[in-house]
Amino acid sequence: MATPLPDENPPQRTLARPRKKRIMFRCAALMLALVPFIVLEIALVIAGVGTVDLSDDPFVGFSEVSPLFELDQKSNEYVISNRRLKFFAPDAFPAQKAEQTFRIFVLGGSTVQGRPYSIETSFPTFARIALETSDLSRQWEVINCGGVSYASYRLVPILKECLQYEPDLIVVCTGHNEFLEDRSYSTIKSLPKWIQTPSDWFLKRRTVQLATTMIADGKSSPSSTLSADADTILDYRNGIEAFHRDFNHSRAVAMHYESNLNRMVSLTQQANVPLVFMLPPSNLSGQLPFKSEPMERLTADQLDEVKRLRESARDSYRTDLREAIRIWSEIVLADPHSSDNWFEYGQCLEIAGQHEEARAAYVKARDLDVCPLRMTTPLEESMKKVANERGIPLLNLHDHLEKQTTTYILGNQWLVDHVHPSFEGHYEIALLLVEWMEDTGFVDLPENWKETSRDQFTSYFESLDRPYFHRGQRALESLRNWTRGDRDGPPVRERFPHLFSKEDPSN
Repeated sequence: MATPLPDENPPQRTLARPRKKRIMFRCAALMLALVPFIVLEIALVIAGVGTVDLSDDPFVGFSEVSPLFELDQKSNEYVISNRRLKFFAPDAFPAQKAEQTFRIFVLGGSTVQGRPYSIETSFPTFARIALETSDLSRQWEVINCGGVSYASYRLVPILKECLQYEPDLIVVCTGHNEFLEDRSYSTIKSLPKWIQTPSDWFLKRRTVQLATTMIADGKSSPSSTLSADADTILDYRNGIEAFHRDFNHSRAVAMHYESNLNRMVSLTQQANVPLVFMLPPSNLSGQLPFKSEPMERLTADQLDEVKRLRESARDSYRTDLREAIRIWSEIVLADPHSSDNWFEYGQCLEIAGQHEEARAAYVKARDLDVCPLRMTTPLEESMKKVANERGIPLLNLHDHLEKQTTTYILGNQWLVDHVHPSFEGHYEIALLLVEWMEDTGFVDLPENWKETSRDQFTSYFESLDRPYFHRGQRALESLRNWTRGDRDGPPVRERFPHLFSKEDPSN
């Protein structure tokens, strides 16, 4: 009987066992090394040391920060400073807060200010009218702190100032202006996408915060220093030429925006002042993308094919709408980065009555706009995330107005341009805010408060003179020219030459 030879392929488990032990040993060693960090982190939490301080902006600084309000000795009121009237509309409140006064500061951009008109027909004013009409037991002050082209990072210093004036409520409506100014974000862009979430978590630990404070002596070094007031790219001649697709930059903008919202929460919680976020509305179906670029990797032949498909789809609009939709679905697959393609696809779907699919296409068009003057989905998600994680009420203005459209696609029915609400839109937003205040317990309203508010609003609206509306129409036309880069003054290439340089590492 032959002696069996040894198995040339022994069972894998005989080799896997030592390897498994090595992996377990390394994991145990790593856990052991983390024990001191975990213990110290727990101790700092218990002791209340090393609290994350989000009051300072790690991304940008300002060449100068001047107060928004200054004391008028004659009227004994705080008024918007004359030097800030280029960006803010005049508003004021008493220096001495009277008893039974409920003081609200509303912070944001031109949507808050009421552009293209002004604060007379803005939702903060309409909210004040509704409160004064419905609850006579208090004195209601609603101060408009809406700055034209003001992004979230410019609102944080204003919030710090407003917290000194005995507010009872802070309202923040921001998100449309985050891409207007030139910021590099070179540090964020250099991080691989996969490492940003764990690194963000790690940097927020108290142990790391305490060590950073001790090493840096509490000083920060922002990556960009901005002017005292908004200096937007579109304020320069042919400004729209400076906008190009940059997904890394867009991701960094969203991170900065989320950081700013968290800083606002920290500041208001430290001051024990209620805060409510408002997610601003944007025009989906009534606004063409401001700038569209094809996908970078497309060859000349592929671009020609996309052009041919576009012409074919447009020829099919009247004769065969279903065929036009099929062709547009091919186009957006062939060139998924072109916002113009997605917008036309959305129009075709809307005409066919496919409203849910049309809305999704319009959102794609908005988010891929190379010149993003409307709040993008990542920014919307950031606001929702911060509100949910920090327990902050969120009033979704876009959703509120959109639900009152027949197609559930927000467009020209409630907005006069790409982002600014109509008079009726502002009034609806005001009612939503006041209704939330009642639900929260800030005000006790009678059953017919909406009807009486509407009557008062109509009377007030009719009291405004004609020049006010004429100025608003001129401002609207100027705003449309601004979005096209049609401005006087220095050329954008002279002001921001690095935005046109491919060699610029931050671009």
